Amino acid sequence: MDKPEIKTNLNTEGVKKKLEPFIGKQVTVWFGRTVRNSFDTQLSISGDLEGADGNYRIVLSNGTYTYFTAKDVLIMGRKANAKFQDGSELVIRLVFETESVPEVDALKEKGLI
Repeated sequence: MDKPEIKTNLNTEGVKKKLEPFIGKQVTVWFGRTVRNSFDTQLSISGDLEGADGNYRIVLSNGTYTYFTAKDVLIMGRKANAKFQDGSELVIRLVFETESVPEVDALKEKGLI
């Protein structure tokens, strides 16, 4: 599997400017612990990017979608050997903090995870 090239670590305004040309085009949004590789834990969704004013989404069906904001974007890049000018796919890596989950916290306190 091709690894995305890291292009930048942008601020919110920079993300908005960089994503604007990709509205309506095929992109991949992913969240994971490491660079996309084989069976490492990750979530990915590819589809047409929708959005404005720093709020974005890809919706494929009622059960397959992602919503994110410009502040959630860690890095953006392209698949190896892809060229943006010809509409090739942009890869967007997200990073965000999750809320504490009481059930998980209880398991951690007991040393079970």
